[in-house]
Amino acid sequence: MIAPKPTKYKGCIYRSRLEATWAAFFDRVGWKYQYEPFDLCGWVPDFILFGFGNDDILVEVKPYSSFNDFVVNKVTKKIALACEDDTRTVLLVGCSVCIDSAYTLDGIPLASIGWFKPKAKAQGYIIASLGSPNVAQVKKIYAESQNLTRWRPPRYDG
Repeated sequence: MIAPKPTKYKGCIYRSRLEATWAAFFDRVGWKYQYEPFDLCGWVPDFILFGFGNDDILVEVKPYSSFNDFVVNKVTKKIALACEDDTRTVLLVGCSVCIDSAYTLDGIPLASIGWFKPKAKAQGYIIASLGSPNVAQVKKIYAESQNLTRWRPPRYDG
């Protein structure tokens, strides 16, 4: 596995460029968040998202491209143990936005950003759809978020 590269975005140093990319994505779609908000019995969520009714959403970011990667690497088990007494919603996000043709609106695949567990004590995860059939727009927002967090060489005025 490639070591994460700490990345600065909007004055905050994130542990990885991927976490910084998701912070930029949350900003671009207008979601309020806090980075590494607290420790839940050994699990520190990467983010907490605010403003979703009465339910804040805990977010875990990993460089994975499928839900199975989260299972194989025991991330879901660690979260389940840490959230045993917590009923907040959990969102798992990976190395890109994903498209799942199983979720459609009038036959058009919906854009999704990861895997969602409605309540920490609920069984199983489902696709976290943005409810937007405009897949190209969601991919564009994610690409723009990546561009905001890419390494750039220092500028020398000489």
